[in-house]
Amino acid sequence: MMRITLAMVMVLCQMAWGDVVHLKDGRVLQGKVQRGPEGYIVTTEDGRTQTIPVDQVKLLEATNDPADADRAMQGLLSLRRSVQSLDDIDLILERYRRFVDQNANTPAAQEAQRDIEQWEQRKAQGLVKFAGRWVTPQVREESRLHSLDKAQQALQLLKQGRMTEADPLLREALEEDPQNVTAMYLRAYLLAEQDQLVMAKKLLEETLSLVPDHVATLNNLAVVLWRQKQPAAAMVRYDRAMMVSPRNKHILNNVAEALHALPEDAQRGTAAQKAKQRFESQDAQLQAELEPTGWYRWGSTWVNRDQLNQLREAERQIQEKLDALAERFDQVQATIRRIEGDLDGNARSMRQIEANSYIRDLDGNFIAVPYPPIYYDLQRDNANLVRQREAEVAKLQDLRQAAAQIRQQLPVPRYTGAQQPFGPQDAPLRAMPSTVPASMPDP
Repeated sequence: MMRITLAMVMVLCQMAWGDVVHLKDGRVLQGKVQRGPEGYIVTTEDGRTQTIPVDQVKLLEATNDPADADRAMQGLLSLRRSVQSLDDIDLILERYRRFVDQNANTPAAQEAQRDIEQWEQRKAQGLVKFAGRWVTPQVREESRLHSLDKAQQALQLLKQGRMTEADPLLREALEEDPQNVTAMYLRAYLLAEQDQLVMAKKLLEETLSLVPDHVATLNNLAVVLWRQKQPAAAMVRYDRAMMVSPRNKHILNNVAEALHALPEDAQRGTAAQKAKQRFESQDAQLQAELEPTGWYRWGSTWVNRDQLNQLREAERQIQEKLDALAERFDQVQATIRRIEGDLDGNARSMRQIEANSYIRDLDGNFIAVPYPPIYYDLQRDNANLVRQREAEVAKLQDLRQAAAQIRQQLPVPRYTGAQQPFGPQDAPLRAMPSTVPASMPDP
């Protein structure tokens, strides 16, 4: 018969009750042990818990519970994934050391300790995180310069309209340095020109996160948002652009276009109202500045005095033609209303005849009698009226097309229907100040 010794009992108890905590005063506690903010939390088999300060613990013996070991290993895998997004080695080491304390005497803690040694070695080497890799500052700077050189090459190609050749250079530049704001801006410009608005918007927003209040990026993001049919969001960006670069002609011209084309429901929005108020104030100042130089606001663009006089005369003549068309338009609409009234009157008369076409026979049953000839006269009259109405409606469409053609006769239309982005030459450099001075291109 096997003899059970005290040592075997202790082993069995440890297996049943969990971890063993040896205190400096000689006491021994058994149970499930977890690391808490104030020390070790021991949960005994009966469910009671107590917290033991770290400085009172002489030795901690952990069981080899497979479930605990598996949980610890899963925690290590999660920890490794979480630190991939961090760029502070001290913070990474802090998380690893906390993990080791909380999972002492487990295989996962041993692996974590080896990870700690690797991170400490990276710290000793002075490595920094760049483009998802840990490299020396020298390698980082070389990669940045190489990336910027490719962005500059792409810039020259874009200025020449050679977008197909510029695109691969910009892709490579962003692979080497994902925070190359010049490459971000240029690729966003290229994508917007190709109507790839979702990716263009993403890159423009990333550019702004690195160079806040870069006026060309704010403008281009507003243009993209407008093309995505997000007028309120576009007006927010335009408003910010006007704040960053007051009286900037490029921005104000675009805002003039946007306010002219803004849907009626969006005009009442807070964003539109704020942008409109700022536009009117800044545009009045700009007009006062440019009038002595001979330039005048014309819708969303600018013209000289001779052009302004010619355009006003052309607009007067066009308005006379439009007024004449409007008078004819009103006459046709009046004719249509008269026809529709006659149709309704005939229809009521026909319904009355139909209602009176039933009589009772000698047995009291309802029987239908033939409609009188006037019923069919009304029916033929309505068919003619429908054809007349169709002809008058076609006249309205012809008048609308004629009005549109007349409006196009204006040598310089007040509004083009398009908002213009800033070009490649306005790309931000590697380092930009948080604000951009006001700029006012020549008329």
